[in-house]
Amino acid sequence: MKNLILLVTFVCSLFLFCDSTSAQAPINSNVAIQPNKGGLILRQRITVTEADKTPMANTSVDMTMSMSTLIYGVSEKFTLMLNIPVRIQSKTTNSVTGVENDLSGLNDIKIMGKFRLFRDDFGPMNTQRFDLLAGVEIPTGRDAFTSDSTDPIFGGVYTYKKDRHAFSTDLLWKFNTGNGNLGEDQLTYDFAYVYRLTPDVYSSNDPTALFGSIELNGSYETNNDQEIFLSPGISYRKTQWALEATVQIPIHQRLDNRMERDYVFGVGFKVRF
Repeated sequence: MKNLILLVTFVCSLFLFCDSTSAQAPINSNVAIQPNKGGLILRQRITVTEADKTPMANTSVDMTMSMSTLIYGVSEKFTLMLNIPVRIQSKTTNSVTGVENDLSGLNDIKIMGKFRLFRDDFGPMNTQRFDLLAGVEIPTGRDAFTSDSTDPIFGGVYTYKKDRHAFSTDLLWKFNTGNGNLGEDQLTYDFAYVYRLTPDVYSSNDPTALFGSIELNGSYETNNDQEIFLSPGISYRKTQWALEATVQIPIHQRLDNRMERDYVFGVGFKVRF
């Protein structure tokens, strides 16, 4: 709970002190929108997670994660993305003994490429697009948060946007080349709807916009572990920056090898250079 209070304070300070990102993108899902050639976007997210059910008996977990993402437009059709996840704190508590254990460290780094296969702009602000996604997850070899393998990832994402409405869906498959509990292939999938709450019509003098979103974020592993989250969110966007907040609520979990998360609360920002 202390981590959650700190996170709420952090996002409030962002809304107060940031002053100036792009398309109608969901928060937890992929989107088939790319920056212009030479464009660079920094995305920073902080998430807080609590879990009472874990593979370790009588143990709960409180975890704070940082995800830094760099997005670079190599060309009009090809984008590179670098994801750097860090566990700021991962605290496990044994409910029987009261013993607490704090860990922190770097998770596996992900490098992804996004290539546009299809684009249809049917209005000044209306479009539908499909992109291929391909990349690799690289082990850092540090602490307890890294895997023992380099894992290729392939998939695709489709986005449809018309007026104040946008819909995106994606599908990704990770081929896990390792062994042990982390050695399962994984399918992740997302369905997202984004609605522009305000303004009704964009003004040429003021690009400010407020968006609400609702998403389904799911995963399935070949050991039959699976989970689905319902994820409402809100984002405030200007031309060069955006702020966002979301909560992920589990609606289906069947996990034998990973913790069952009670919720995931996240805040973040984007900056376009």
